[in-house]
Amino acid sequence: MWITISKIGAYLASPLSLVLLLIAIGLILTLFVSRRGGICVVFAAALLLTLASSPPVANRLVMALEEKYPVSPLEQYEPVETLVILGGSINMPQGKRIYTELMEGSDRVLHGFRLFKAARASRILLSGGNIDRVAWKQSEASLVARLLMEWGVPENLIDIEGDSQTTYENALNTAAFLQRNGIGDGPVLLVTSAIHMPRSVAVFRAAGVNVIPAPTDITVLDTRYDGLFGWLPSIGALGATSRAVHEYIGLCVYWIRGWL
Repeated sequence: MWITISKIGAYLASPLSLVLLLIAIGLILTLFVSRRGGICVVFAAALLLTLASSPPVANRLVMALEEKYPVSPLEQYEPVETLVILGGSINMPQGKRIYTELMEGSDRVLHGFRLFKAARASRILLSGGNIDRVAWKQSEASLVARLLMEWGVPENLIDIEGDSQTTYENALNTAAFLQRNGIGDGPVLLVTSAIHMPRSVAVFRAAGVNVIPAPTDITVLDTRYDGLFGWLPSIGALGATSRAVHEYIGLCVYWIRGWL
């Protein structure tokens, strides 16, 4: 139930959804209540869309999250027993897609693989469940495990936690796995996208997991804009703003629910 509510809430809270909602409200006001009031609401929707799709706005919102835990060279990470790679990195095989395919967040898997090859961890724990139990017949973690094995990681060094559907469940299930396997309070490397790392670190530490952040998937390199086109609204900026807003709302909801 909570998964459905969170998905609906995330959709309604996205900038594009808010813009569409404001436009609908504005049209209703214009037709049935107040033409001037309706026009004002539609103008507010246009302003919100412009701001949300503005590269300077998007980049500032994303950088505030991505810069909280800086990326470090592989050799600077303390060697640990386990590294944890969170889900959200692949497209499931379904329909015309007969093989697992990488998506934007697949840097998580690549970075985890690099850390493992650099001997920064002895084992890999994959945490990611099956969000759509109808379309997806296997957990994301099990499919990522196959991908890592294709890259040469021994099967006996990969552990699968395939029940989590949220970051909160990632943390709880990882904590339980570490306790069962005698790792307990020992440090683990946590690999996820940089924009997702602040929420992940907070909820994992609240669950009692001693994590060392190992962020990847950096999307904003700097905030310099060359020429007019660097300032014009774009689809890419709108997507970046939406991802950042999702994380900020997630932090607020997790704090309210006492998960941080």
